Amino acid sequence: MGNGGVGGGGGVGAATANAGGAPNVGGAAGAANPAGAGGAAGASAQAPTSLGVFEAEAMAKAGPYSANVTSPFQGVGLYANDDAVSFSFTFPSIPGVYRIEATGASSSTSTARVELLLNTDSRAIFGFSGTALQVEAAELSLRVGAAETQTLTLRATGDDGSWDVYIDHVEIFYLGEPPPPPPTPQLPVDAVARSGVYRNLFVELGKTPAEVDARVEEVVNQLYYGSEDEKLYYESGTDEAYFYTADTDDVRSEGVSYGMMFSVQLGKQTEFDRLWKFAKTHMQHQTGDRSGYFAWRVRADGTQLDQNPAPDGEEYFAMSLLMAARRWGNGVGIFDYEAEANLILDQMLNHRALTALPEFSGIANMIDPVENQVVFSIDGMSATFTDPSYHLPHFYELFGQWAAKDNQRWFAVADESRQLFQDAAHEVTGLAADYTLFDGSPTGGTHAQFRFDAWRVAMNIALDSSWWNQDPWQRDTWVKNYLGFFAAQGVSSHKNQFNVDGTGAEGGHSPGLVAMNAVAALISEDDLAWEFVEEFWKTDPSKGNFRYYDGCLYLFGLLNATGRFQIIDTPR
Repeated sequence: MGNGGVGGGGGVGAATANAGGAPNVGGAAGAANPAGAGGAAGASAQAPTSLGVFEAEAMAKAGPYSANVTSPFQGVGLYANDDAVSFSFTFPSIPGVYRIEATGASSSTSTARVELLLNTDSRAIFGFSGTALQVEAAELSLRVGAAETQTLTLRATGDDGSWDVYIDHVEIFYLGEPPPPPPTPQLPVDAVARSGVYRNLFVELGKTPAEVDARVEEVVNQLYYGSEDEKLYYESGTDEAYFYTADTDDVRSEGVSYGMMFSVQLGKQTEFDRLWKFAKTHMQHQTGDRSGYFAWRVRADGTQLDQNPAPDGEEYFAMSLLMAARRWGNGVGIFDYEAEANLILDQMLNHRALTALPEFSGIANMIDPVENQVVFSIDGMSATFTDPSYHLPHFYELFGQWAAKDNQRWFAVADESRQLFQDAAHEVTGLAADYTLFDGSPTGGTHAQFRFDAWRVAMNIALDSSWWNQDPWQRDTWVKNYLGFFAAQGVSSHKNQFNVDGTGAEGGHSPGLVAMNAVAALISEDDLAWEFVEEFWKTDPSKGNFRYYDGCLYLFGLLNATGRFQIIDTPR
């Protein structure tokens, strides 16, 4: 038995177990459910019952390098992709909900990833972070079929050469019978902009409002005020703050503008003003060819690392300022929120004229004057293509109603973005590339694939459909293709990067993408939408060095899934 293993289970030390009789209670039978386990999986409320502990060294091994180890504990080492261990198990009650706990460790401080397969179906990705022995868990809701012997496999995946993984043992728990699934989603008859009604997907799933409130409070406190390996929000001096990108040790206009949007949605005016003061002071150019634009990347001390803007920053700055004006009223100076927002919007559409740039200057308007689409950036060739995740028609509609000028132009930009979504989304998978030409054709080398930027397209389409519902394609075609693709990949185990046709899967199972897919469920009328909402409920926000991007998207997902991401004030 491996060091730190759990004793007393009916299948201890065995590679095969038949639990067809009444489940026997092992030594860990009283282990507590993980947060949200009962409700997320739908299991009836009862103590988990241990059905057996299975030692890795007694399992069947596969792959080129898998081997028994005696250090750091007795178990099996998996040293390359496709190294695996497996064993057979008879699930005693179907329908039923089970928890699979794998105990193991990484060989280094890098996260070692192991895929859980039930027969040939991928069901979860476990991540062992660091060399200390730890437990990773996944829940399986088995709803159809008779009890039968099935094969469970743990397979190394995503090996980048920085880690090996050691597996000590696996324990299986019975959690109970699942209650009936939630009813088929019913989308509101009218768009949010007209009805003012926002869905709370977690409550519709079966969570109580108190549970949902507690989850939101916990995550917000973690990302704003948590420990050094959790939080994104950092205060600077007496009146400034920023959202910190730990993995690259910088601050981005994207993150600061996202932080402002989170803050106005959550009613945090002090935090909002601190973030805006940092952006206005250290990021926005006050003179020169880029005057009015924001440097997209600076150091925490404000030193600019790249003078060019990333347009999603400008878009979120402007919308968060407009919403702040409606939530709190306008102040003076840089805290005249509405005036500052209108200056940004004017620059986005009319920068070249406002700055009196010569004809052959390489600095462009942020919204292309011919295509009416947001550009990737404003310098030279970067203004000749776009990033679909920068397209925010749900905001453009509000700009059209709230901006001081160019209102019809903003409505036209919204219409063009809806067409770009149709052009960029693959006709089968619904996936868009990170970068495309203005006609939707993928471009940009590896950015011609569905990668990290493109995760956000799902949120942008779903919000546009939820708030305005002006394009039937979004609900009738796109969301069916998109969620159908990820359901086929495995809701609890899909990778995070693909070619737009769905081939070439790679990467891990990222909380940020899980969150975005849950937002897509807002506009789905299919029962499978609940699987994505449930997966999000069971997923925790990232911690550690790579917490920034996942954390931002996680909070967007949480606010949207709970009906807290709203149009603040009624459009004029």
